[in-house]
Amino acid sequence: MNDIIEVKNRPNWLMTIFGAITLIIITFAIVVIIPLATVQETYFLSILSFLISVIPFLLFFVIILYLGLWNTFGKTILEKKGNEIIVTKKWKLFSKSRSYSHMQKIIIKNYKIEKSGYYTRYNFSLGGAVNSIVFIINSEEIRIIDWLTEKRAKDILRFIND
Repeated sequence: MNDIIEVKNRPNWLMTIFGAITLIIITFAIVVIIPLATVQETYFLSILSFLISVIPFLLFFVIILYLGLWNTFGKTILEKKGNEIIVTKKWKLFSKSRSYSHMQKIIIKNYKIEKSGYYTRYNFSLGGAVNSIVFIINSEEIRIIDWLTEKRAKDILRFIND
């Protein structure tokens, strides 16, 4: 029997609003400004100039779209099939499902103060959403779901362990 749980991201509304405005501006630049600026007498040079001019804007558009879709609509779907857990990131561009079956430990880790080899960072959250579900595989930590409240993290851990 397959058990499925969906975990919705906590959207950063400031990022959502500014990301949408940025996407509108970039779209206007790609559709209106760049074609008008690259018009030349010869048709071939005009097309070539347009393509060269639009590539940086398209890359920036894709990056903002990637961040905006995941921030606003993103969900992590955990599917439990026997001893295997399949993690799917919905609305995250260019990502595929990952399957985990040989976890030594599944823990809740608090990232209020996050330390790495390069920095120590304090993560502030008004709602207390600083916990992550972490799989430990071959002494390596793999963060599966981030920025959860302690209650939600315990509910997800209980789902995984049942």
